[in-house]
Parts: sequence; C-alpha cells; structure tokens
Amino acid sequence: MSKMQLNLGLNDQGRLLADEEFARAECDAPFRYERVEERLIVMEPSDLPHTQVVSAILETLYLYKHGHSGAIELIAPEGWIRTSAQTDRIGDIAVYLADVSGEHICDMVPDLVFEVVSKGREERDYVVKRDEYFAHGIWEYVIVDPFRKVVTVLSRGARGYLARELRDGEVYTSEQLPGFELPIADLAW
Repeated sequence: MSKMQLNLGLNDQGRLLADEEFARAECDAPFRYERVEERLIVMEPSDLPHTQVVSAILETLYLYKHGHSGAIELIAPEGWIRTSAQTDRIGDIAVYLADVSGEHICDMVPDLVFEVVSKGREERDYVVKRDEYFAHGIWEYVIVDPFRKVVTVLSRGARGYLARELRDGEVYTSEQLPGFELPIADLAW
C-alpha cells in the first residue's frame, strides 16, 4: 500500500511531525525547514549576504578537498543533522571526514558544522544548536557572525566546547583539517 506524499509549506509552521514524516516530505521552496521537538519550523530563504558568506566557505572547503585527497569524504551545503529523535537541523555546511553511508544523510554525524548567523536567530545558533551539536558528537562547530564580524570556533573538550574567536586579519584553521586555512577577510562581509 503506497503512502500519500506529504507536502509542507509556510502554512505548516508548528505542525507536529514524526521523524519519518519529515524525512519523506516534499517541502515548498524557497523556504528552509527544521523540526524541533517534533514541531516544524519554517524559515525564510537565506538572503544574499548570508549566501555570499556560505559560498566563500564552500569555495575554500572544495579547494582543500581537491588538494588533499581523502581528507574530506563529503561537504554538504544545508546538511541535514538529526540531533535527536525529535529534532532535525539544517546546518549551513556539514563536513564529513569519513564513513559516509546510510539511507539518509541524517543517519550520519558530521565532523564539522558551519553556521552563518541569521538576523534574529542568534540564540538558536549560539546557544541551542551549540548544546545540541555537542550532545550529538560533532567535533567542531564554527559560528560565522556577519553582524559582529567574528568567527567563533567551538572545538570539542571533555565537558563542552572550547571557544576561540577570530576576527579580520586572522585565519581559521582546524585540527580536523590539517593544512586548511580560511582567512577571515575572505568572508566578504
């Protein structure tokens, strides 16, 4: 017996959804969707400045991947991250260093996640996702804040993430990606 296709859109904000319903649903563009505590969150599409910052990071990651064979298995723009049975996040960029397998990308845990802060969503990126990503086992979480013009690098420690902030003139590097360099000035904010 075939199941009817579930189509989600702006009017479904707050709708209760099980994880498999969310996984199989068709979602109306240009909106982006997350599921938090089993409720659908419908988000506006990214604006041009947000997209430009994400693009600059992606370009640097793709160049690194091309020049360092085997260092990165997968770079997922708008990576689907299931942080619990009740919550599905969409990270701006999820990076998987190895072992890419499973039916859905949400079945895997990324090694690094990059989030570009959106206006009005600072608490979600700085607090809520930080806690969820640490509990989920993500080794490094990079918060790029074009409003404060700062990059906060959260690296996994014994009891939580260890933070360091980078500003213009500095370079982001990661122990997870030996030889990777992203000059903060290249983010073009």
